[in-house]
Formats: sequence, C-alpha cells, structure tokens
Amino acid sequence: MSYPERPPTAHVPSVETGMWQALLDGVEDAVLVHDEHNVIHLLNQAAATLFPKLHPGAALAELDIRVLTAGQARDTELVEFQHDGRRLKARHRRLGETRYAWYIHNVTDEIDHVAELLVQRSQVGFLAEASRQLGSSLQRGRTLRSIAQLAVPTLADCATVLLPARRGLFEWWRCSAAASPPDRGRAGRQVQRTMPGLAEALTGTATELDPAQLPPDAAWALPEAAEGFGQILLAPMTHDSRTVGVLVLSRRKARGGFQPDEQALIEDFTTRAALALSQAASYAEQVNTSATLQAELIPPPLPSVPGAVLAACYRPAREPLRVGGDFYEVHPRPDGSAMFLLGDVCGNGVEAAALAGRVRHSLHALRLVESAPARLLHLVNQAVLSHGGNRFTTMLVGSMTPEPSGELELTLGGGGHPNPMVVRTNGAVEEIDVPGALVGILPDARFGETTLTLAPSEVCVLYSDGVTEARGGATGRELFGSERLKTALREFAGLPASTLIHRVEQRIDAWLDGRDHDDIALLAVQAAPMTTAELS
Repeated sequence: MSYPERPPTAHVPSVETGMWQALLDGVEDAVLVHDEHNVIHLLNQAAATLFPKLHPGAALAELDIRVLTAGQARDTELVEFQHDGRRLKARHRRLGETRYAWYIHNVTDEIDHVAELLVQRSQVGFLAEASRQLGSSLQRGRTLRSIAQLAVPTLADCATVLLPARRGLFEWWRCSAAASPPDRGRAGRQVQRTMPGLAEALTGTATELDPAQLPPDAAWALPEAAEGFGQILLAPMTHDSRTVGVLVLSRRKARGGFQPDEQALIEDFTTRAALALSQAASYAEQVNTSATLQAELIPPPLPSVPGAVLAACYRPAREPLRVGGDFYEVHPRPDGSAMFLLGDVCGNGVEAAALAGRVRHSLHALRLVESAPARLLHLVNQAVLSHGGNRFTTMLVGSMTPEPSGELELTLGGGGHPNPMVVRTNGAVEEIDVPGALVGILPDARFGETTLTLAPSEVCVLYSDGVTEARGGATGRELFGSERLKTALREFAGLPASTLIHRVEQRIDAWLDGRDHDDIALLAVQAAPMTTAELS
C-alpha cells in the first residue's frame, strides 16, 4: 500500500470542495479527512462504502474504532485493525494546521480478489485440460472414460456419465477416484421413470437431489461404498440444443453441496463434454459408413473354381483408405467355367474407387446376359459412358473352361490393358497380345479377343500398370518395367500360384524401397497341377 506524501488539503480556499471530492473518489483506498476534533470534513466513495455510518460532519468516534479516535491525531506508522469482519491497514497524515487524513486499505477484499483470481485461473486451467483431453481422441469409449475421470475431483467426488443406449437401455461410465479406471455397465430403461430428475435432465434441465431419493435400480449412480455422500447433481450434456446424455455429479457431505457460483463451470464442462461426445458419435458413424462402403469396393475373396488355382495381390496407392482404382474378380458359372477380370481405373483414391465400384456393379449384372469377353466389354463401355465424367478404365475380361485333359482354356478380351504374361512349364514367359480400346472413352470402341491354353501348372498372370510403372532402383525414378516382371516370373516358374504372386510382390516391394506407388493388382490363373494318380 502506497500513499502520497501530501494529499489534497481540504482547507485550500482556491479549490472547490467538489474538485477535491472528485479527486478523492478516484482513489481506490478509503480516505477520511477530519479536523483536530475528529470531525469528518471529506470522505471518498471507498470510505463511504467501508464505513456507511460516516458522512461530512459526523465524528470518527461514531465508528468506535480506538485506533482512529484515540489521542491527538498525528502522523503515525502503519496500523492494522479489524472492522465489520474485514482486515484493514491504515496510515495517518497531517494535511495542515487543522486538517488530517486517514488512508485505509482493505486487506480482506484484496485477499478475496486474489483468491478469486486463483480460483478463476484454476477453472480456466481445468477447462483447458478438459478440452485437450476430450479433443485428443474421437474414439467414443475413450471420450466417455475421459469425461468421468476429468470430473473427479474438481467437480465432484464421484462422476457418472449416463447415455441412452440401444434398445431403450442406458449405458453408464462411473469414476469415484482420481486417475482410477472407470466402472461401466448398463441400466434398464425404467430408470428414466424411477429416478427423480432424470427425465428432466435428459430434456436439458439440471436437477439436484439427495442420495436418499435414489431408487434401488439407480445404484449405478454412486460407488458401492456410497455412505457419506450428501448431494447429487444431474447435469445435462447438451450440444446444438440436443441433450446427448447426463453427467451425474455426487459430493460427500464434508465437501458441501453445489454452490451457485459453480454452475457456470459445470455447464461449461458439460457443454465441452457434449461436443466431444457428438464428435465421437459422428466419427463412429463415418467410420462405419466408410467400412461399409470399403467392404463393397475391396476385391472379394477368390472363389474355388474346378480345374484352376487362383491367387491375387491388391495394394492401393493410399493404403490407409484400403481402396483404390484397381480391381479384380472371379465369378464361377454353373457349368464349371468361370469369368475373371482385372481392371485399372484412371487415377487412384476415393474417386477412382467409386468408378471401379460402378464398373464392378455393371459387370455383376451384365455377366448374367453376356459371357463372351469382347461383347461384355462393349456393354461395360456403354455403361461407363452413360455415367458421364472424364474418367476411364482399362480391363482384361476372361473366361476359363477346364478341359478333361487337365488343361485350362482361356478366352481373353482386351480393353486397353497391359498384356498378360503366361508362365509355361518349361520356364518360358510369353506376353499374350490382347488388343482393345480403353473402356469409357469412345461409344464405338472395339475390343479384341485372344484364346490360349494352359497346361497343368502353367500360370496366366494379369497385372495393372502399377506393377510395371513402380519407380525405384538406384535413382528412385526408374520404372520396374515389363522385362523385370518377365525375369521375376521366369525365376519363380513352377511355383504354386499363391507363392508365385507373393514372390513377385516381394520383388516389387524391394524395388520400391518404401517409396510411394500407384495402385497395384495382380491376378494369377493357374491350371491345376496334375495329381500323382493322374501322372501315373
């Protein structure tokens, strides 16, 4: 507390009293100006608030404060005293021959102000930490756990998050000790009817109740050792005018109830909790939707086809998405034959995967009315053009028919796709020319067909250009190319189809050395090896 050496003197005739009053009212501390008879001549607004009995003309003796009225007034050292429950510090000054002033500082209000600032700082820190933790995860279970744990002990001694669940049940998460893992469980739908205040809280109205009011089916609201709890607050968690759940806060008797000045903090926390829950629910819905769509876009498991062995590899460019523009499928027919295909949509990612999905859905319908590969490609071309857009696809569509001799006859139709490779039993690798236009560019596009025969154990490998255009090597920019693919197939000739595809995938991985790549797909159709009985 600091004081001016010579405050304004009340006896200077050249200055109006109103001027001095205005100056004194601007001082935060209380100021009392009196004469040698301890009669008040001036007091500022702070003094009038601190000592309501005083006014100009009143005597200091009316305060009955000995330190202010004892003896002849003179300059003193700092003195402390109590008045009306407040702790005060005062200093006396002589202003002139007949005027004196008391400067009085309210220590209690200062302490209260500092305490209030500390409380506010603590609350701001609590809300900041709550926002950090609640925003650190979009996983619903982790968010619920964080809400219950954060509320203890700042808001309550026990906190239970109650949410409407499926089939009319309620889900709850309860924490009764800081840093301890919450308990969790489910409650029947009847609690909304039997627990006082719950229905109101679920519609957005906070309610307080005594633990004695809890029905037997609301034991989830408090820990097993529930003795000593004296007050329960049902605080709605509301976001965008919708109550997503209720935070049940319980305090022990020794701590006291919920004070009015705590409501803002609780409401702020429950609002943040409701936002986090809404975001987690929205994220979960998006994940579920994405998973459902991905399941439709990811190539299905390969079926069993008589006389053939199948294997495949699928590596989207954006692996976290799990989908891309490459696709393959095999569809057995009732007569023992099967249709197979491998395609590559222009581009990669979600947009390419969407067109790949449309192409596959078109093929599912069209293959029921057409089995010849070239004619089927013509129908698919018309279907892609009808959807509009500027994306196209390349495709190989084939038909496999097992022969009594153990051979596998293949008919391949080409739609602008890289030519397939055939690995013969003698280790030779042949590139099979299958001419044809891109699918989805021209309405009068032409598609060619090629027929070939696989002897037992021979393999026809279909692949997307993500294989031959994989960049790596010493410079990281060199293409893997068709010659390296042929070399790899020669090395792995005679291996089962699944092993051959796996070894080729490993060779491509080594070439890429962790670099980005386009969508990669391989499909191997192998004529089933002859059994020992057949060989004999």
